[in-house]
Amino acid sequence: MNIKEKLTIKKLIIGVIIFIVFIVFLQWLLIFLHSGTVEIYTNNSKNSIELTPVVDKVGSGASTSIIHATGKLTAKVSTGQYQATVSGNNKFATQLINVSFGKTSKYTINLNSPLSSEPVISVNSQNIAASSSRLVYLNLSANNINAIDSTNNLSVISPSHFFETVKWETVDYGVGQDNNQQLYQINNDTGNITSLPFHAKGPEVNYDVANNKQLYVSSGPDVYVKQNNGYKKIFTAPTANLTLGASTDKVAVAYKTSSNATNQNGTELSVINISGKAVKTQAEDSISHLIWSPNNQLLASLGESSVVVYTQSLGSIVTIPTNYPVGNLSWVNNNTFVYSENNNIWSFNLTTKRADVIANASVGNTISSLYVSDNKDYIYYSTDSIISNSDSGIYRVGLDNQQAQTIAYQLQDILPQTLSDSTISLVNFAQPPTILVTPLFPQGNVNPATLSQEAQSMLQQDGFNINGLKFNIYNSN
Repeated sequence: MNIKEKLTIKKLIIGVIIFIVFIVFLQWLLIFLHSGTVEIYTNNSKNSIELTPVVDKVGSGASTSIIHATGKLTAKVSTGQYQATVSGNNKFATQLINVSFGKTSKYTINLNSPLSSEPVISVNSQNIAASSSRLVYLNLSANNINAIDSTNNLSVISPSHFFETVKWETVDYGVGQDNNQQLYQINNDTGNITSLPFHAKGPEVNYDVANNKQLYVSSGPDVYVKQNNGYKKIFTAPTANLTLGASTDKVAVAYKTSSNATNQNGTELSVINISGKAVKTQAEDSISHLIWSPNNQLLASLGESSVVVYTQSLGSIVTIPTNYPVGNLSWVNNNTFVYSENNNIWSFNLTTKRADVIANASVGNTISSLYVSDNKDYIYYSTDSIISNSDSGIYRVGLDNQQAQTIAYQLQDILPQTLSDSTISLVNFAQPPTILVTPLFPQGNVNPATLSQEAQSMLQQDGFNINGLKFNIYNSN
């Protein structure tokens, strides 16, 4: 090989090296121009930190894999949105983070202890609503709507009707649906049948009621709004089995775009006003519930793997990834809402984009209903036990540092119980805590004094001081 050939090969090798270095430099520059730094601090060096990229409905988003750390996390990641999850000692918090080019995003995520849950009543229930003086719920054991007043008295609303679901505007007004799909207006302690623009025994009837008592109903793909002189059809979806979210002057409707659509991108979401004008978007997820904010300006959709908040024109404000399907959501105000995921209750703030677990149901229980009381002093929730119906119940979490009486927790551990002539259970909606005595043989000669004495004797034998308790005789007939 002559000198000229050697020089040519040498130049070729140098050229290849320069090209490789240039490609590596371009890759580094590309990463540099599309990356930022995240720093996360927490209040315990043993807390676990996880940084997860958030992927949107079309599959795009930050490309970085999940990053784990303990106590502190510092990482250079691709630009985009991430969810930071901090956990430790059964405490959880998440923070949505937007990573921008060349910037460092610093967050301190300290964990707070969950609030204590106070037992209210042992009952298998759903569809609860509460104020400072009244609690209403659907008793799933009897398919009746029950009400508890400010003296812990229990009553049945419209006892001749058997309901499958109830949707409340307030504790004094709601709409219930029976097992024949017929709707009823629930006014205080009465239930009256509501006319429908179609036959109730036809396709599946869906409904929802807004915070001004505005009712929307659907049968098959058709959506109607109730007006003074009847109903008006305002929308026809491409498929049936709709999810409705009622507002004062509009309704949100979620539906599959075709009867065979099974993936998450097969769900569409529309908002239709009373005149029939609609806006729509492809939904982030399959949708089980749609709930408007108190001012009817924001819409929360509950899905299998996320909560999404939209404007009324369906502009997406925030997507909150979840590990389990979100079963329930209730707005505290126009900026904060609470939602249930498995046996945890989370609180999310739209301004800070942070969520915290604020309460836990007992292990083995799933939260079946969630409601922020009308005066915003308690979060009420019902649980469905996988062990037994007797372990199901309604609980509340105080938002104003309310302290429950210790005896309520102690009674919860032993009640309900069956005695010789009655069953006894705890009702702790109002003070003082009340022992509800229900006769086993209501058609017989019931002596209230005898039943009450039997309940008192049983509790005294178990070491309870009954002087601070009230005893109510309840006869369902």
